[in-house]
Amino acid sequence: MRQPSLSQQIRAPQRNVGFGLFRRHRKGAALGAGGDSFLAEAREGSATVGRLIGTGAGVAAVPA
Repeated sequence: MRQPSLSQQIRAPQRNVGFGLFRRHRKGAALGAGGDSFLAEAREGSATVGRLIGTGAGVAAVPA
């Protein structure tokens, strides 16, 4: 099975979010300003979800 090209792998998530995430250069790609910002927010959101799951599990473990 053939892997999609780097360009295709970059375009797919950028289409999903509607703005540029990566900068292309001769040796590949790196996060651009939009990607840096998006990654920071995604990490924060992931941490929030983790805390919510922990809180929910803690509440569910308390006998009613």
